[in-house]
Amino acid sequence: MKIHLSAVVLIMVCKTSIWMASAQNSITPDAIEITTQLTFIKVEEADTSKFETALSRLATLAQESELPEDFDWLVYESDEKEYLIISFSNGLDDVLKLDDYQTAFQKRDEKVAFDAILNSLKTCHFIVTKNFLQEMLLPWSTVKEIATSKHPLTTMVEYKVYPNNRDKFDDYTRQLVKLLKETEYPYPLEGNRGAFGAYSSLFHIWFYDSGMNEGIYENIEKWMTKKGKSNEYESIGKSIAKVVISQKEYHLVYHPKMSY
Repeated sequence: MKIHLSAVVLIMVCKTSIWMASAQNSITPDAIEITTQLTFIKVEEADTSKFETALSRLATLAQESELPEDFDWLVYESDEKEYLIISFSNGLDDVLKLDDYQTAFQKRDEKVAFDAILNSLKTCHFIVTKNFLQEMLLPWSTVKEIATSKHPLTTMVEYKVYPNNRDKFDDYTRQLVKLLKETEYPYPLEGNRGAFGAYSSLFHIWFYDSGMNEGIYENIEKWMTKKGKSNEYESIGKSIAKVVISQKEYHLVYHPKMSY
């Protein structure tokens, strides 16, 4: 799924071919699956209904217009009452802009309807609290693609790692992915490194459903104990903790009606 919906909220991201200067030596270009843009938006409570209605109208218009898959997007809501709009592109130099969407809807004779929705969004009072890009890394992920409707709940963990320890984080995450695959852990993990706007951050993104009654870590610990792998899992966790300066968790719920 791929839109630059942050363009719809007028966040303009210049096309760039910047390569992360501190990239892991072991991460080669073919390890990068896709580039993801994340825009966190805090909407004033009085305007949340209007904001959600506008995004739902936009999703309906995109469906009716059969907008190409490259323009898809996802909308989540965090436990801190922020909206997260996620879009995808093939690389750091291929991020869609507002003009791209206006052109796409214009080709389908829907520019007037698109502009009306955009104008409605402009009347909402909101601030963009974060806007950055990530690169999804296959060696850090247990899957290539996520069925969002099947896994509507997400815990995104943002790590800040000590200088010169990114390769260690890379190694430990690969060990974690190997263990998850070997034990056939049922919920997907997606690993990302920060790019434009988030170069100092590394990410683990866990996807799950309402069937998980406890937190993600408790669930994994129970699974590893059941599989006789709790010591290995604990060792990897301690290794990751040693190279991490700090971490922040985002707990997110998928909004299908506002997504395309």
